[in-house]
Amino acid sequence: MEISNQPIQGPRPNRRSQSESPIDLTRLNREAIQRSTDDFQQAQYSTDRIELSEEGQALAAKTATDANRAEDARKAETAHQEKVQDLRRLHKEGKLNTPERVEKAAREILKPS
Repeated sequence: MEISNQPIQGPRPNRRSQSESPIDLTRLNREAIQRSTDDFQQAQYSTDRIELSEEGQALAAKTATDANRAEDARKAETAHQEKVQDLRRLHKEGKLNTPERVEKAAREILKPS
């Protein structure tokens, strides 16, 4: 019997051609994990909402009411400024004191107390 320094080689596995892709043993697991992750993220983030307590709702309503009041005050101030500008223009043009207004003012001034 002859002993060589060569390791004993068993049967060689079937060699595949270069055109075939290698077997991917983890593909099914990776795809299932990805689907599960996608489903979880969609379920978690698609139904975001805020629930307010009664106090929070009352505070939100008060804030909205305050905002409406502030808007109404701004509108009233704007209308007042426009009216003042209009009266100032009429005064400069000499159209503010009509004969009827002068007569009414004279009656008020001369009226006995």
